[in-house]
Amino acid sequence: VSRDGGNYFAPSAISFAFFPTPSVSLVTPSVGVISGGTVVTATGQGFRATDLLSCRFGSSIVAGTLSGSGCNTTVTCISPASAAGSVAFGVSLNSQTEEYSVQPTQFVFHVPVEVSYPFLPVQHRREGAWNTLT
Repeated sequence: VSRDGGNYFAPSAISFAFFPTPSVSLVTPSVGVISGGTVVTATGQGFRATDLLSCRFGSSIVAGTLSGSGCNTTVTCISPASAAGSVAFGVSLNSQTEEYSVQPTQFVFHVPVEVSYPFLPVQHRREGAWNTLT
């Protein structure tokens, strides 16, 4: 590394490694609630263990964890809270915005479904009479 255009070079070597941007082929599950907290697993290629491994949900970035080895690696992360709707999903080895996978992988945030009546009465016919089960 030179600080003055080539006249002086740092006495020690600096290591540098280049890895291609990872690609995501599958996100499971591909939907989660707007409050966040969904455990999401990304399957794809080019995943490596780094200190800055991360997942991007739209503009939100969260930490990722590598699992598996060889070509059977996955990245697991926890979805953040978000407004309802579909967002781009990606994985990065270095958390740099321009270094996230660029496949059209989407994650959908939805409002949780509320069940007002969990037990509805059910009627069935037995021996010629209607019986109500609750």
